[in-house]
Amino acid sequence: MIPRVTATIDLAAIQHNLQQVRRYAPRAQVMAAIKADAYGHGAVQVARALETAKVDAFAVACMEEAMQLRNAHIGTPIALLEGIISAEEAALAVYERLQIVVHADWQLALLEALPESAEVSLWFKLDSGMHRLGFPLADVAKLSATLRRHPHWRFMGWITHLACADEPNNPATHEQVSRFSAALTKVPGARSIANSAGILAWPEARADWVRPGLMLYGASPLA
Repeated sequence: MIPRVTATIDLAAIQHNLQQVRRYAPRAQVMAAIKADAYGHGAVQVARALETAKVDAFAVACMEEAMQLRNAHIGTPIALLEGIISAEEAALAVYERLQIVVHADWQLALLEALPESAEVSLWFKLDSGMHRLGFPLADVAKLSATLRRHPHWRFMGWITHLACADEPNNPATHEQVSRFSAALTKVPGARSIANSAGILAWPEARADWVRPGLMLYGASPLA
C-alpha cells in the first residue's frame, strides 16, 4: 500500500534554524524546546542534530521525555519545564543531572526533603502575567531566602513565559517583561523570557537565555 501522507524531517534545516535563533539573539544562550517528541519530529534525532550544532540546553515537558533523551545518551543539559511531581522524581532528577523548573511551593518542599548533599539544579518560574504556572512576583524575596538556606544548590536562574508574544501590537508582552525585570532588580541569577515569538518580535525579551520551539521546526509563531 502506498502511504497517502509522508513527513520528511530535514535535520540540516533544524540546525540552520538554530543558527537563525543565534542571529536574532546573539548574546543569549539557547535552550531548545524538544517537548512532545520534538513537536512530532523525533526527540532523539532532533536532539542529536542540535547537539552537533552546539545548542546550550534542551527543554522538555516531563520526566518521561527527559529519560528518553538520557537513555539515548544525550549529554546536553536538560530542563524539566513542569518540574518534579513526586519525591521519586526529585531524586531521579538529581541523579540524572536534570535542571528542575520549580513553579510551586510543594515542589520546593520536595527538593528540600532531599538529603543535604543532593546536587540540585533548579530554575524558579515566575508568573509575570500569563497566570498559568509560576510563583507570584512578590515571592522573589522569599525564593532568594530559600537559595541562601541551600548554598550547595546550583541555581540556574529565573524563568517566565509570555502569553501574547505572537501578537506584536499587544502591549501585554511589554508589560510582562517590565514586571519581570522590575521584580528582579538587583537580584542575582540569569533571566529567561523569550519563546519563539519573543525572539522574533520582542528584542527586550531576549535575555540571558532564550527558549525557541516552533521556529526551530520551520514554523513562524507570528501571523
